[in-house]
Amino acid sequence: MSIPYLITFEPVNRFYFGTSQSFAEGFNVVSSKFPTQTTILGCLRRTILKQHKLLDNNGKYPDKSKIKEVEALTGTSAMNELDETVEEFGMLEKLSPVFIVNYFAGTKTPKDFLFTLPVNIVEEKNYLRISNIKKVNDVNTSGFPYSYAFIMDEDHKKHVGEFLTGRDFWKNYIEGEKCIKKGFINILEVFIPDFQPGIARDNERLVIDEKYYSKSDYRMNKGFSFGVIAHFKDTDIIKEDHVFMGGERSLFKMNVEPINEKNESIFADHALIKRFLDKGDPGDLKNNCDAMCLISPLCVTDYLKGLDYSIVKYVYSQRTSSKNKLKSDSYNMFPPGTVLFPGQNFEVGNLYPTNNKIGLNWSIKFNRGF
Repeated sequence: MSIPYLITFEPVNRFYFGTSQSFAEGFNVVSSKFPTQTTILGCLRRTILKQHKLLDNNGKYPDKSKIKEVEALTGTSAMNELDETVEEFGMLEKLSPVFIVNYFAGTKTPKDFLFTLPVNIVEEKNYLRISNIKKVNDVNTSGFPYSYAFIMDEDHKKHVGEFLTGRDFWKNYIEGEKCIKKGFINILEVFIPDFQPGIARDNERLVIDEKYYSKSDYRMNKGFSFGVIAHFKDTDIIKEDHVFMGGERSLFKMNVEPINEKNESIFADHALIKRFLDKGDPGDLKNNCDAMCLISPLCVTDYLKGLDYSIVKYVYSQRTSSKNKLKSDSYNMFPPGTVLFPGQNFEVGNLYPTNNKIGLNWSIKFNRGF
């Protein structure tokens, strides 16, 4: 039996999520707006052990004297790296990509579920539209002949505002509608930029004298929270709590709501969320489709080939940390919102099974339009 739950994380105050891209120039560190999938996973596993009294006396690590109970609840996967081959998470069967929950004013009833804006979107005065792309045969560029090429009639340098996209947007986007007039909000309506000085700490969280830096983090407006759909093998595995997430131990109010026939309609009419309710749905990355948008980061260790065309804002590298790996080893990560147009021989190298199980490598297909 698989039971889906909506688990939300409402920041109590400001929050900070560090990534391998956090350090900017000088002594300034910048928070990511979203927690990583592994951050959410780690928080859930630790909270389950805490609530079932299976942490050690310091409350930091699993109680080794009760290891069978620990593994039954949270599994045997260490998740030290993204190429983890053990995909056993105990009572947790599947985790969706993280999203933003938008509530009706003054309530905890979800109004919409928001995701990152696809990069093939152009901002007009009163609406968003899918950028115009066309295939041109027998192209000669700077003296180099090509049998075909894909051309955008947009200025890639043109600024597109940061938006989060909800139910109405994704319905129109997937169907290939060129003009999208509703279903999106400005990201500044959700995230409030904040700033504070930081004090360096050692591995024991003790202050290091005279080591300071500036820290750019965020607050979240009322009426919003982070959310995931989590599938559990049984009921009463986890309950609401206050939890810490991120290296700075930001505090969140965690709420847990089972999804059943009483509230399923709230989720089932959202093109993305309704697919998260199906534990066996891995997304469209390996499906036979000619256009897809990444909903969560795509982790690639070897290669990504056979693309007709792609629109990627950036690719970042996430370093490994295992003792048996080189310091230079890393994973290539394509961020949410990336748009891929697979060709006939599209192939992604080394998609580790744990990645999709914890919400990575999730994409959705849409109408290419050319």
